[in-house]
Amino acid sequence: LDFIWVYPVTTTPGAISILDGAVTVWSMSGATLFSTQPFPVPMNLRAKNAGGWKITTGANVSALGIGLFTR
Repeated sequence: LDFIWVYPVTTTPGAISILDGAVTVWSMSGATLFSTQPFPVPMNLRAKNAGGWKITTGANVSALGIGLFTR
């Protein structure tokens, strides 16, 4: 997982969590943002667990994972 693009709908979006299988490896709690402009978050993560990457989001936000997911 190279990075994620975060797409907030409001300046107070919900939380985002990234799971490797069933293990949470990164999370961002809801925060106050200056704008609703999409922004990238560098990850540089490699999966270690079976089940693949999962991204969960709270209200008023979506996220898109970018990376090499198959070999």
